Amino acid sequence: MKAMSLGGAVKTNMDKAGRLAAGVFGLATQEEVANLRHTIQTLEDTVASLETLDKILRQLGYLPAFRYEKYRTEFESPERQGGKITFDETPIGQFLELEGPGDWIDSTARKLDFSPSDYVLSSYGKLYLDYCAQRGVQPGNMVFASPG
Repeated sequence: MKAMSLGGAVKTNMDKAGRLAAGVFGLATQEEVANLRHTIQTLEDTVASLETLDKILRQLGYLPAFRYEKYRTEFESPERQGGKITFDETPIGQFLELEGPGDWIDSTARKLDFSPSDYVLSSYGKLYLDYCAQRGVQPGNMVFASPG
């Protein structure tokens, strides 16, 4: 999955399962990622309560390490099969993501006037740490400021 910042930067993220595998287990083989995707799909199908999942993970010794918020708008075109475009609004900026096969992503990126030199190989977590470092701010969770 590749994504572009509206400011001209492009970032590449693994899908949720790949990110979880890389973040929790370190580098993972394709088979491990495939197995993890199946497990995540099973969890998504059977866990009805985030509170229950949080409790289970804490009982297993896992604690939240990083939380981030974003508003996402998804765009799809029935005439242009192959992928979807998402627009993410985050506390650190706005990002346009292209999700789909690599050839579709590269072709769509070109149509939007982005080139591979615009791609940034960073997760939202890394982008947030860089954002905080540039501003001399202590990182915490990447969440929107509370109103009021």
